[in-house]
Amino acid sequence: MSKYVFWLKENSRPYHLAAGLIIGLCFGFMTSVVAGAAAEYKDWRYAGCKGGNFGFLKGNGFDWLDLTATAIGGIIGGIIHFINFGGI
Repeated sequence: MSKYVFWLKENSRPYHLAAGLIIGLCFGFMTSVVAGAAAEYKDWRYAGCKGGNFGFLKGNGFDWLDLTATAIGGIIGGIIHFINFGGI
């Protein structure tokens, strides 16, 4: 199992996971995905949009694994939110 989730421990991904969890707890899953996508878009824009391709070049600031970590945290937080508040 650890060979599949080792990427969650590198860089700032634990922070992405925690942020997705908190946002998911407060506002639900989709809000955490939108927040993660907005953060990655910001990274892409401030890295200079190298090459102009959104998320498909190394070193352009956009990281799909960061977005995935935020979404995983959002899923966990969204499940807890749904259990506590129902469909609200």
